[in-house]
Amino acid sequence: MSEYYKTIDREVLRQRTPLLALCGLVLSGLVLMFYDGIEYMFRIWTIKEEYSHGFLLPLITIYILWQRKILLSQLPYRGSYLGVFVVCIGLMLGLMGELGTLYTVIQYGFLLAIFGVVLSVTGVSTFRHYLFPLLILVFMVPLPSFIYNSLSSELQLISSKIGVAVIQLFDIPVYLEGNVIDLGKMKLQVVEACSGLRYLFPLSALAYILALMYQANAFLKAIIFLSSIPVTVAMNSLRIGLIGVTVDTWGEKAAEGLLHDFEGWVVFMSSLAIIIFEIRLLSWLMGDKRSLAEVLAVVESHSMTEPVGSKGISNSSLRPFYFSAGVIFLFSAVFFYSPEREEIIPDRDVFASYPQDLAQWSGQRDYLNPAHLKSLKLSDYLMINYAEQPGYPVNYYVAYYDSQQKGRSAHSPKSCMPGDGWEMSDFERTEITLGNDFSLPVNRTVIRKGNQTSLVYYWFQQRGRLLNNEYLVKLYLLWDSITKQRTDGAMIRVTTPVFPHEGVEQADERIQKLIRESQSLLQNYVPG
Repeated sequence: MSEYYKTIDREVLRQRTPLLALCGLVLSGLVLMFYDGIEYMFRIWTIKEEYSHGFLLPLITIYILWQRKILLSQLPYRGSYLGVFVVCIGLMLGLMGELGTLYTVIQYGFLLAIFGVVLSVTGVSTFRHYLFPLLILVFMVPLPSFIYNSLSSELQLISSKIGVAVIQLFDIPVYLEGNVIDLGKMKLQVVEACSGLRYLFPLSALAYILALMYQANAFLKAIIFLSSIPVTVAMNSLRIGLIGVTVDTWGEKAAEGLLHDFEGWVVFMSSLAIIIFEIRLLSWLMGDKRSLAEVLAVVESHSMTEPVGSKGISNSSLRPFYFSAGVIFLFSAVFFYSPEREEIIPDRDVFASYPQDLAQWSGQRDYLNPAHLKSLKLSDYLMINYAEQPGYPVNYYVAYYDSQQKGRSAHSPKSCMPGDGWEMSDFERTEITLGNDFSLPVNRTVIRKGNQTSLVYYWFQQRGRLLNNEYLVKLYLLWDSITKQRTDGAMIRVTTPVFPHEGVEQADERIQKLIRESQSLLQNYVPG
């Protein structure tokens, strides 16, 4: 039997060597076009632990497809022009990503183009045997920064709350302030690195691979994959709680160094063990008596086991693939020989000239610390603490980017403030009337940290548009980069404390008055 399969392997390889060579050229063309997105993705894998598993995922995909080569060699390859359409969509996404300077769009365009090439070779019915192994590649693409920041902030707060509950089980007095755990004699901050994303991303990828190998129906596979989310959150919260217990017992050094790293490794391996135990438990509940090795198999249980003749790939069935290859080579040539577009950077006044005093408001300049400046990658910024009457400050902050190129963009307070320990409530999108029937769309939210309460208004001024929706900001960024060759823009945030002796309405009046008196002046510093 094994000798028979070796003969098949040699025959299939001989027949498909020209096809494999052409596939190599097609892949080279795609890499050329999507190089910026691929290079950035590799860079993220090396600097962010939560994405470090990305290096392995292409190899795992290739391994699974290779292990299923006997089944795949027996399937009919009829080709599909639908694959050509998918390739074109992927190429257009890559082009828009380049013009819009959005890495994520480039990366997903690259994956879609690969899927389209495979579909154009296999045809729809055979492509389903390739689809789920190929979907492993989706887990290697980093999330957009605004989604990553929002998810990280939410997980920090959830993990902090559950971690405090774990600490309280040991009768240890503890108080939670945002994402800061106060043990009395010391405080522990649940920073971004402790949000659980460094476990969630690799564990969800592993859970998907295990679900792919799990010889069961789609419903049970979905349970295995989706369970990686609550398992990660629960285990990361347990880790935070145990760190709090060890710190309370042995001091602050217990939360640092080798013990901290060891706990992280134990959490990940324990989470993986729970997923595997789930598979065993579900199999037992479904009456499946097979061993774990049989339940988890790279080759599907319904794969062909009897040797049959290898299905050849006719030239007529490869026409969609040849068409896809031609489209890719054409795009590659156009992309390679097209002159590089120069982004337009509009003239503007710098914030150093912005008046410190405004109408009845007296102001005092404030500055960001170097760590925040490095993270935000600003072109220019303004931060002034205004007061119309003593003791009632209003902080006015503008973050400006002359180019929101790949990896640089205005950070939304919705993702930043929770990371500083603030809890957001009463969030709403509203409008402020500025006169002459002109209204300013803003986001309004009340934030709390311990006994402190503040009111925040924020919005985005992007190339003449006033926006209060983060997703519209991204869409218009893509559109304007193509039509205007501009990606400049700013985020404006106005904050005032809500004092115990006043209501939120008085804080609203302060903020809205400052916005009305400053908005016309801002036009000189944020180009329309």
